[in-house]
Amino acid sequence: NGYPSDGANTPLVVADLLVSDVDGTPARGGDTLRCEVVADDGDAVSVTAVSADVVLTNSAPAGGQAVVTPGAATELSTLACEITGGGDADGDAVTWEITWFVDDEVAEAAEDDTLSGDAFDKHQSVYCVGTPTDGADPGPEVQSSNTVVVANTPPATPTATATPAEGAVGTTFTCEAAEGAADVDGDEVGIEVLWVVNGYVNTEANTPSVQASSLTSDELGAPARGGDTVSCQAWSTDGDDVSEAVDSEGVVLDNTAPTGGVVSLTPAVATTTVDLTCVASDAVDADGDEVTWVYAWFVADELVTGETGEVLDASHSAKGQTVYCTASPTDGAGVGVAVMSGNSV
Repeated sequence: NGYPSDGANTPLVVADLLVSDVDGTPARGGDTLRCEVVADDGDAVSVTAVSADVVLTNSAPAGGQAVVTPGAATELSTLACEITGGGDADGDAVTWEITWFVDDEVAEAAEDDTLSGDAFDKHQSVYCVGTPTDGADPGPEVQSSNTVVVANTPPATPTATATPAEGAVGTTFTCEAAEGAADVDGDEVGIEVLWVVNGYVNTEANTPSVQASSLTSDELGAPARGGDTVSCQAWSTDGDDVSEAVDSEGVVLDNTAPTGGVVSLTPAVATTTVDLTCVASDAVDADGDEVTWVYAWFVADELVTGETGEVLDASHSAKGQTVYCTASPTDGAGVGVAVMSGNSV
């Protein structure tokens, strides 16, 4: 541009070593170069010869490194193409044009050159290519050093409710589990359940409905019983991943009164001087509680008031009267149905 570069006095020179003004601004595209030559024989120099002008053409920007972030992604992620390095030999400002590829096909980016989950699905591969430009010419493309394989998004946590809200060991409970939010990947979602007693997970009890009597309350296999707390645990699965597990509210099992039994009178033949004994056995308690008996005595079909023990004193009977007893099984919390003696005397 008419400004002499001091020290540039060799036949060959790289243009970017030249300056275009007193401030030392490097030569750049659009500047005009020429060389001036004199002959020197040691005693005198010739007239200066001036070359034709050469106008420097624009140099496209080059270099740079690209990387897709974050390096691990799901359909909930927004990807960015981060580019560093590179430059422009003319000192021009460099901008980058970003192109996204999903499974090697061009994908449409957002206005800020990011790529949202709307553009890709799980298991697809995503990378970016950056093209630098100085406003006049594009430079060589730079492909991201990494390719992100989109991971599956785990399904949402379901809800879980154990019904009915009350019951005993003979009750069949159902885990009513409902799917959470729609699956991000559009996968078909299933729900799996396990039953829990007092915090102990019954790993084999994995059906939606179960009778409490089939559950255990500890690792030793103690059966569930009245007073224990039953709940269900549910989680969602999309075939690739599972959600967090959720526990239902617990249901405290009611006590179950004992049932059944066999009752008889002894001796089978009695007189007015013989005490009678009501013998009861074989009642069953669903909770596994110890069973005792509550007795009632009848003479001539009339209840003998105050006599609740196993033995009836002979003074309560008279010749020709019929005597029998009933026994009701109890576990201390509930009383079962009374069982009449199978014989009378």
